Amino acid sequence: MNGILIINKPKGMTSHDVVQRVRRLTGNRRIGHAGTLDPLATGVLVVCVGKATRLAQFLQSDSKEYSAEMTLGIETDTQDGTGKILSRNPCLVKKKEVIDALRNFKGAIWQTPPMTSAIKHKGKPLYKLARKGIEVERRPRLVSIYKLELLEVKTDDYPRVRIQVGCSKGTYIRTLCADIGRALSCGAHMSNLTRTRAGNFKIREALGLEELSKIAEEKSLNKVLIPMNKVLPYPAVVVKGPFVSKILNGAPLRGEMMEPKYTLGEGEIVQLWDPNGELLAVDKTTRPIEGDLRQKPGEIVARPLCVVGVVSP
Repeated sequence: MNGILIINKPKGMTSHDVVQRVRRLTGNRRIGHAGTLDPLATGVLVVCVGKATRLAQFLQSDSKEYSAEMTLGIETDTQDGTGKILSRNPCLVKKKEVIDALRNFKGAIWQTPPMTSAIKHKGKPLYKLARKGIEVERRPRLVSIYKLELLEVKTDDYPRVRIQVGCSKGTYIRTLCADIGRALSCGAHMSNLTRTRAGNFKIREALGLEELSKIAEEKSLNKVLIPMNKVLPYPAVVVKGPFVSKILNGAPLRGEMMEPKYTLGEGEIVQLWDPNGELLAVDKTTRPIEGDLRQKPGEIVARPLCVVGVVSP
């Protein structure tokens, strides 16, 4: 069993908890996920089954979208609702003020990763240091916010604001909420988060764990498992039958190995299929290494980034 499952992660579970649950349901030990979701968050979690675990690296680089709620006037040490309250500042905020503040966070912005992140400092994840009460200096990172829309403002002493966020990999929504709160001069923390899209995978196609459990009982998991040749955003190149074994042994892709209709450009990532459409490998194109006796003038070859090794009988 090899492929991708799109899970709607419930609140309160870690991404690892979901992986453990899928292991039990599928009977497959080779399970991984692409893109961690915090226990507080719900929504799209891409789970890789079997040999698809080798594709996780390519599924984490995609953009993501979230529906987030932030509570204004309350700051916490974790920037979300699970942390210790640092300050309370009852406030009145008008809708226009929020819209104006959001405008300043669209585009390329700098973020300082929170201490509760998994980024490592001298080999140790920041969140482990945070649990010991240790705080270290973190370098700001450039991230991209391409969508930032106000959905709702619920007026109260501590207004709750819902926003829709589209962003690049590595964006911390809790930090975004905290920074918006500071821009509004009242502080804020993220009180709810749902990932609505990860790459091409949307929440409407995600399965709840209870639904997945029923499907497993009916022995119908293959019906909801997305094949590996359907999940990557890269162009597909069909390898001629006689060269399939060479590709599986890690050989670079050369012009004579693929169907003649394909032309490779330098620096391009491509997925390689066998004649039956099964995924063999993911390669990146480059010019041949100097001194390669098989080099042809101006030839572009593709060298493996990942060999999957699934061939149709």
